[in-house]
Amino acid sequence: MQGTGNHPNIQFQNPIALVAQAKPIDKEKVDTLTFCKEDVLTTEEERQKRRWALNRALTLGNIFKHKARIYFMTENGPFYVYTTIWALTEKNVLLKAQKAIPICSIFHVELV
Repeated sequence: MQGTGNHPNIQFQNPIALVAQAKPIDKEKVDTLTFCKEDVLTTEEERQKRRWALNRALTLGNIFKHKARIYFMTENGPFYVYTTIWALTEKNVLLKAQKAIPICSIFHVELV
């Protein structure tokens, strides 16, 4: 997925560059971050691809305990978490221990 996003920290044409800059974070610390409010993806096609990737990660996680790397933007730059997705709502990705990541802040999903 690529895009330029509406967030001031996203200044990229290729998501690979931003993925390379992303710092790992434990899922237990996700709720300490401040997420961007506007969607980081600029086109409806990118948003549909993100939703498809999240649904696939959810299905594989629930059936096979498969984990994914979820890359997202915060006020302090890009991060990623390596985890199983427990559930999806219209606005959030739900992780273990009642942790959530706003879907609008996610710019890349990688099944590993």
